[in-house]
Amino acid sequence: MNFYSDYHEERNEFQREPFDIFWETNSHGLLSIKDCNRPMRPLYRRGASPLPMNRRQRKISFLNSCLVGAGIGFFLFVIFISGWYLYRHMGFIEKPNSTSPPILMSVDSLFKVPDDKPAHNPQNRIVGYYKAWDSQVITEYQMSKLTHVIFKYLVMNSNQTLAFKNNLEEMKFFDLMKRRSQSPELKIMVSIEITGGRKKEEDFNTVIKSIVSFILNHQLDGVDIDWRYPTPVDIPRQVDFVKSLREAFPNPQSYIISMTASGLEWKYKYRIKLKELLVHVDFFNVLSFDYYTSSITGPPAPLFSGVGEYRGYNVDRTMKYFACETGAPGKLNMGVPFYGTLWRNVGASPIDNLDEMWRVANGTSHIPWRLLKKGILKASWNKNAMTPYVWNAKHKTLLGFENQKSLEKKMVYAKKKNLGGIVIESIGGDDNENSLLAVIAEQRFIVERNDVNFKC
Repeated sequence: MNFYSDYHEERNEFQREPFDIFWETNSHGLLSIKDCNRPMRPLYRRGASPLPMNRRQRKISFLNSCLVGAGIGFFLFVIFISGWYLYRHMGFIEKPNSTSPPILMSVDSLFKVPDDKPAHNPQNRIVGYYKAWDSQVITEYQMSKLTHVIFKYLVMNSNQTLAFKNNLEEMKFFDLMKRRSQSPELKIMVSIEITGGRKKEEDFNTVIKSIVSFILNHQLDGVDIDWRYPTPVDIPRQVDFVKSLREAFPNPQSYIISMTASGLEWKYKYRIKLKELLVHVDFFNVLSFDYYTSSITGPPAPLFSGVGEYRGYNVDRTMKYFACETGAPGKLNMGVPFYGTLWRNVGASPIDNLDEMWRVANGTSHIPWRLLKKGILKASWNKNAMTPYVWNAKHKTLLGFENQKSLEKKMVYAKKKNLGGIVIESIGGDDNENSLLAVIAEQRFIVERNDVNFKC
């Protein structure tokens, strides 16, 4: 049984042989017969339906349509490329400036076209720690302004697997995951706190398997390793740990691994191997704050300055150490606190008569910005530390904190020093208007170079 219908099986006077037919491209699309001795038959009979085409005719018609379509497409493509080239390089079409009204659709919005900047010039990271244990729930606005959110902390249970401390923290985590579709570009990570003293390599292998399993099961983007205080034995193990962790992922380069680093790393006797770690780590979250103990006052994150034995205990010295040691400032996130530090029982006389902010004290506590904002009536500005403070002689208290002005100074500093980003401790400390996060988001910059801009 032939595939074709009976009409095709039985030749009639209008059926053409395959090699007797060619397509004449005139306005009527007529078919003509090569044999001039055979009379030309009309393609259509009056009052009858058009004759069906055989396989040869259909194939030729299809190929001709493809050729015509390809020709038109190529012609339009040449016009598009020529116009784009004139727009981008020749200056024949005026480019809109920053004050021009918004354009509804541009060429770059239709196609991803390589721009004039090198590929390693992304916008700086805005990383926010999201504490599992505080009462604040991350908002849609905060998720839209952050590039990375790190949920902390997960703990190791008795079975050596990752777990939440309680049901409330677990609910907070799943609420975050449920709303991730609101900000599809946001990277969601979890933080794991690792303590030293593990004597067996099998212990680390178990931790690695547990981390990878948790990341894959919950479709997270990566993990932040908080291992700030390793023992001397642990320091070389850190490198092996992050290397093995990277290799344990099914597609290693598709997952983010970051590490938390202390702002006072430069003063420790046993220091972590920064360069070796950066081979396997995407970036460091440098906690460049909390320089002063309960015995001496000062802001939580002074950009410069210091006094007495604490001279040089500031953000600049910390970031200089990390940038000079690694040679990669683009892989460093500078820490900023969304809280203030309150000192009590502060001495009446300053340590330095030229700067009243530095005093002897006894006892400290941290207060989130959302609670500080309403209570601060008048603050002083320390031009050396580039931070605000409030000295209350009557109550013998001194409050150091961050505000919009101090964060603007830090963002300018981060751009000047080619730092890769900012890490916030923590996002829940902001007020309902997100006044601190808004400053950081508005001051976001392009990381133009990865050169060390410090005198090492």
